[in-house]
Amino acid sequence: MDHQDKADELEGQADDMQRASEKLEKNISETRDDWRRKQADPAVAGADETDDDQLDRERRPEAQPPG
Repeated sequence: MDHQDKADELEGQADDMQRASEKLEKNISETRDDWRRKQADPAVAGADETDDDQLDRERRPEAQPPG
């Protein structure tokens, strides 16, 4: 395998990783949008923002208000 073949192989791998990254970004964005819709829907149990805030405080003690 010469240098050009190796460069072509690596370029193909970089392209594959770029496509995977873009797919992941889209998935994250869609999931975030879905979660926000659920938070805005009072019929979805456990999704309101106050529940989410409480979970943050339980998971991260430093997020608790002083006092």
